[in-house]
Amino acid sequence: MNEFIKIVAARAGISDYVETRITKGGVKDFASIRKAELVTTYTARRSLATNLVLRIELIILVSSVVTIKADTSMMQLSQLYSYVLSHHSLV
Repeated sequence: MNEFIKIVAARAGISDYVETRITKGGVKDFASIRKAELVTTYTARRSLATNLVLRIELIILVSSVVTIKADTSMMQLSQLYSYVLSHHSLV
C-alpha cells in the first residue's frame, strides 16, 4: 500500500527534494530524497484529515476516515484542529 501511495504522490506533483538524516550505528548519513518517497499511509491519512477539517468538513466524518474510536482521542484531535483553524487563515 505504501508503494502505491508513493506513486500517487509522485503523480500528484509532490516532487520537491528534502534533506534527510539517518543515523545507524552512530554514523550519520545525509541524503536528498523526493518528498513523494516519504509519504506513507500514516502521513496520507493525517493529511487527509487535516485538509478536511481545514475545509470545514464535519469532525465526525474526519473521525470515521481516520478510524478514531476513543472519545479522548477524538477530543484531542478536535482540540488540535480547533487550534490550527484559529491560527491559520482559510483560503
